[in-house]
Amino acid sequence: MSVGMFTSKTAKHGFLVLFLGFVLIFVAGIYIFTVFVDLNNLTVTPQQVSREVYRSIRLAKALPINTLASHLKQLEGQTLKVSLSTKPLENSRVMYTVVPSSLMSIVRTDFSNLQISVPLANGQWLNIERKTLQNPWFSAGFMVSLIVILFSMVLLCYLIVKRLAVPLFEFTDAAKRFGTDLHAPPIAVSGTQEMREAVQAFNAMQKRIRRMVHDRTQMLAAVSHDLRAPITRLQLRLEYFKERQEHYQKAVADLKIMEEMISSILSFARDSSRTEPMERFDMNALLESLCDDLADMDLNISYQSSVSRLIYFGRLNSMRRVFTNLINNAIKYGKVADVRLAFVNHEAQVRIDDVGPGIPESDMEKVFDPFYRVDPARRPEAGGTGLGLTVAREIVRSHGGEIDLLNRKTGGLTVLIHLPVVGK
Repeated sequence: MSVGMFTSKTAKHGFLVLFLGFVLIFVAGIYIFTVFVDLNNLTVTPQQVSREVYRSIRLAKALPINTLASHLKQLEGQTLKVSLSTKPLENSRVMYTVVPSSLMSIVRTDFSNLQISVPLANGQWLNIERKTLQNPWFSAGFMVSLIVILFSMVLLCYLIVKRLAVPLFEFTDAAKRFGTDLHAPPIAVSGTQEMREAVQAFNAMQKRIRRMVHDRTQMLAAVSHDLRAPITRLQLRLEYFKERQEHYQKAVADLKIMEEMISSILSFARDSSRTEPMERFDMNALLESLCDDLADMDLNISYQSSVSRLIYFGRLNSMRRVFTNLINNAIKYGKVADVRLAFVNHEAQVRIDDVGPGIPESDMEKVFDPFYRVDPARRPEAGGTGLGLTVAREIVRSHGGEIDLLNRKTGGLTVLIHLPVVGK
């Protein structure tokens, strides 16, 4: 059983409801038992008590008088208490002659509070009382039974909750995996009938989504590939118009932009369809290496980290591409890149600050659209195809994270990347 069962509210509530239900049933059963059953009469019958009384009296009269006191324990039966006294007990039945039939009548009449006194030859009295049964609620047997019952109830509740909760936890884990890995394996069908149906429906949905994404990617790649042929023909035909340099140069520039866009689309399609394995890597080491490489190129970049080591489970090459793209954007459009890494609330936070013109608030979401540019800083002549942020956000979201853009009050743009970290 995973630790998740003990941290899940659903499992805790289910366990508590089952356990309290069993306890209430147990208490109700004890209450009914004590109300409708006389515990004093539970284990013995009048016939049994009468036989024991008669046996004790006969044995007492058969023993030597001077040794009788030392044999009192032998005279006591399973249900009797025997004593000697100089006079009969205050509320006892005095029997000078012991006849089984009359003894049986007395036992039946005084069964719950039986007291009989019989005179002996030496003038003493043999007193016979029915033993008071030990309070069953404090008896050793009851306490042992109670512990066994409570342990059994806890074990039964645990097994029931495990039977119901474990498939749900596996279902949740599989859904999270699918959120970050389109090619995650299907869930094993197990559990209750309802759970099995839910798992089968989820597996079917996963298969449909995977097929839909594959078809979309294939179509995108096919369209981009087919567009290259007419673009190439246009480039060849433009050779005939070189004498009109102004129009020629503009047409060539437009074709170059189109070719770059198509190349980016093809690259995007290939990356979307490629299955990169998930692995554990040190995010601090990755960012430090990237920043050092850029600093060696005399670029204005700095790096700080609040942790010396941050192990992250994800696609290393994809995350390297995200950080490289965003850091390059900060340097290209914002002149500097101040990169910081922190671990906050079970997530890695990568912050990239620049001192550029920032982005208008109305364009904060639009810049993630494919080929969208913010004028004038991000015009086509500045380079790039307009897919960088689109790809970066898709990769981050495929890891269960998010990218936020914020304009700094002192000027510039802040890119904040949130990536959930499991089991740091």
